[in-house]
Amino acid sequence: MFSKTKYKIILLFLISLSFFNHFTIISGLQLDTGFYLPNGIVEIHGFDLGNENKTIIELNDSNGQFYKISEFKGSINEMKMTFKLPPSLVNQKFTVTFKLINDTLVKNLSMTGSPSVLPPNDKKLRIGPVKDIIYNETSLVYTFDTTSEECYFTRFIMYNNDKPISNYSNNYFDCDTIINQTRYCVFKSEQPINRLWGSSSSRVCVRHFSIPWEDCNNFYIGSKLTPKPIFKFNKLPSTQGDEIIITGSYLRFLYEDYVSDPKPNIMNYIRVTAPPQPSLFSYAIIKGNFDDPLFDVSNLTVSFPAGSGSSKLITFNYLYYQNFSYAPPIITMVSYNQKYSDVFIDGYNFYLNAFKVQEIYFDGVKQNNFIINRDHTQIIVSNYRRVESGQMSINIKVNDVSMEKNFIYCFYPPSITSVNSITYYDGGIVTIKGSFLYSSMPTVKIGDLFCKNITSNQTEIQCILGPANQGGSNLPIIITFDGCDSVSNNNTFTYNVPSLNNAILLNGSIVLLNGTNIGRGSNDSIIEITGIGIDEKILIDKFEVSNDEKSLTFELPLLKFKLFNITINRNNILSNSIPISMSTLPSLKINSISNPTTENGKLEIGIYYITYPFNEQIIPNIFINSSRKSIQCSIPVSSKNKYITTCQMPSGTGINKDYILNYNSLVLNNQFSYAQPIINFLTISAKKDMITINGNNFGNSEKVIQVYYNDVNITSKIQLLNNNQFQIRNNDSFNNGPIEMVVDENNLLSGFNSTLPPIVKKVINNDCNGILLISGNRFITKLNENKVKVLVNNKETRKLANSTDDVLLVSSPQISYTPFNVSVYIGPNLVLSNVILNHSDPNVTKINQVKNDKDGFSIKLSGIGFTDSMDASIVLPNGSRRAIKCKLQCIANLESTNKINISNGTGFYLCTSKAIIDQDSIGLKMIFNSKLIEFDVDIDVYKGNDDNNNKNNSDSSKLSSSSSSSSLFILITIISILFYLIQ
Repeated sequence: MFSKTKYKIILLFLISLSFFNHFTIISGLQLDTGFYLPNGIVEIHGFDLGNENKTIIELNDSNGQFYKISEFKGSINEMKMTFKLPPSLVNQKFTVTFKLINDTLVKNLSMTGSPSVLPPNDKKLRIGPVKDIIYNETSLVYTFDTTSEECYFTRFIMYNNDKPISNYSNNYFDCDTIINQTRYCVFKSEQPINRLWGSSSSRVCVRHFSIPWEDCNNFYIGSKLTPKPIFKFNKLPSTQGDEIIITGSYLRFLYEDYVSDPKPNIMNYIRVTAPPQPSLFSYAIIKGNFDDPLFDVSNLTVSFPAGSGSSKLITFNYLYYQNFSYAPPIITMVSYNQKYSDVFIDGYNFYLNAFKVQEIYFDGVKQNNFIINRDHTQIIVSNYRRVESGQMSINIKVNDVSMEKNFIYCFYPPSITSVNSITYYDGGIVTIKGSFLYSSMPTVKIGDLFCKNITSNQTEIQCILGPANQGGSNLPIIITFDGCDSVSNNNTFTYNVPSLNNAILLNGSIVLLNGTNIGRGSNDSIIEITGIGIDEKILIDKFEVSNDEKSLTFELPLLKFKLFNITINRNNILSNSIPISMSTLPSLKINSISNPTTENGKLEIGIYYITYPFNEQIIPNIFINSSRKSIQCSIPVSSKNKYITTCQMPSGTGINKDYILNYNSLVLNNQFSYAQPIINFLTISAKKDMITINGNNFGNSEKVIQVYYNDVNITSKIQLLNNNQFQIRNNDSFNNGPIEMVVDENNLLSGFNSTLPPIVKKVINNDCNGILLISGNRFITKLNENKVKVLVNNKETRKLANSTDDVLLVSSPQISYTPFNVSVYIGPNLVLSNVILNHSDPNVTKINQVKNDKDGFSIKLSGIGFTDSMDASIVLPNGSRRAIKCKLQCIANLESTNKINISNGTGFYLCTSKAIIDQDSIGLKMIFNSKLIEFDVDIDVYKGNDDNNNKNNSDSSKLSSSSSSSSLFILITIISILFYLIQ
């Protein structure tokens, strides 16, 4: 019986092996035929030829010369392979060897490097329908419908008339790509595609998709096979002949390859229709030679002869036409001779008088009495009489090309001879005189301002400017009516220009100015003060103006000049300048305007009301704190409303230092303060034991400096002090926070917050769900270089949200393995490495909070080594089980000794079930990653109503019945298998 079973298994194995061998035998590398194409490409046909990643191709000639082909291309179905034949094997016999990588199979094929052609008696091939020609500046692609194709392109043979072009002979089409039943033939050539060119005698070679032979004799390039030139003009040529630039692609097709009257270098001509005889042709010369390899065939300079009208630019033997025209007429100026009734029209592109192809229209009426007075540039229309003023629209058409926009000429425009200047306090009425000024609706504009019309006649217009207008000087005047602007003899208008009459000095420093149009305040006016010794003009924008703008008052700057010049600037319109002299000069005053640094500092002192001109031989000096040693200062320099002298100060600290300035027999007292200390940055020594505070103005004496770190005085901890830095010994108790300092009663200029690197003391395993505790200080930081990174078994951990500044909590799934390796980094620096910790096995250390009531059963279990991966169940005395859900919560508390209190565990499960237990004890099973923990739990029996008890009994019965049914099913299955084997 057992032998029969064994026989069946062996027979099944043999059948499978035979099936596998069957498919192995009919598959594998196979070479059928090889062809050498005229473009130098070898094409191999067969099966399982592989591709660039798994095939090796080698060639051997009759002399034993070996060639390894490094570049080749395979088809997607692995039934065709193409590669470039080495030049030395052309017209030679050779052997092709195919090898598959990681396979011992080798196949050979003998062939000759001579092009294959159609048999002489074969029928002419037929080109499959070309779906589309896709081309741009850099590519040319033909597409064919594979459902109906018979042949497709292999290469171009380009001709110049009846002679092949040799420099474009090396080209071919890559037609291997087929997408959605469309074959894409991509043109490839050694020459840039923009140099593609050939006459209508050019041909295309085709081949059948199933055989490699070409037909290069029967298919001429026609309108459907040649890319249409893509080009644009930089401009249209003028009628008197012009050079233009044509840019684009395939521009070599912009010439005619045959004419009855041959010309030198006929390639360089473009054929255009020459009006007025449409049947004749003219030629535009391309500057340059297409055959020159350096010639830019995408940017052509073309010289057009004189001509006019619309034409058609002929490309590629009449296959394509491009609409084209000479430039339209342009009018630059029109004048009218009333005495002789002649209208003179000057401009461009009017063409020649000999060809009567011009049409002139005045207000849409064709004019017949005209001549081309100067070819291309001037037309005279005779016997045109007009006495009324107004606009006239002029249009010129030359051989069907019209002006792009009509020219508007004004007969008898308004002419201005004079205008008066006013202020709006005089009523704001402007009077303009001239000729042809009458109109019922004139528009008068003065500069950017509109002047409201009051009255007008042929020789005068009156209008009014409102008081809200600011005015100006030398403003242009334009009068417009009936669409025509006025003609002015350089007449301009002046309006609301400020004017000063006199200046009076009041109370020593207050100045009263009288005049007109002074301004309405600092919004539109400013006072400028100049004078001898004032390097930059002084601007004053605080003053009081009367309502009629005829007077203002302001206070003089703190200067002591006997003579000033005052000017009003109103909206960039300057008044006349008026001088003012000072009879009583104020007393000299000084003020400290800068704080010297504590080392080699400079004190700048402002001197006010200095007498000018002053004697440069008198140099100020100062004495500090009643010192007998004087400090010489610099010669005073003018600066706006004061003079400044600079004094080199000795090193020192403190505030409110008294000094005396002596200048020109005058003695003045004042005070100065040294510059406030400032902290720029701090650094930590390599050993992390010293903190260096860097800045300025610290002084050099510990007696006058007080330093506070987080409001704690740490002056006594200073190890080293100089003017630019001091050092304190690092302390693990230092937290990040503000540093304040006082130097000789001089407070810190601006607050400074320290950011010290974290301190890592110890790594502790919390033994609960992969949580680690890192104790230390300064863990909370925003600087990347100070951030703490913890690796467990060289993998990063996740920082927990309840971390603090001195306790960092991280979680890692790697901690479930034991032992495990911990490394700690601060920024890029490793501070703790290879800390080996162990993970405790799961263990329940305490059971508490057992509850059993109408809401169900719950229990709290404390212990160590707990993880989320735990399954629990309740076992009743009758053997039935109840599922119970447990939720883990980890406790992470550090004592002062940095040891975790694990007497009651580092985590606990809160397990709950909706089942009601009517027993006084249960079994609890917990499985941790295949480890089983079992123990008994005593509980209080829940005494509910009888229905609930009956329900519980029923549930127990169902659980027992289910268990029995499962056992019976397993037993029947085993018996069935044994019975089958026995048979």
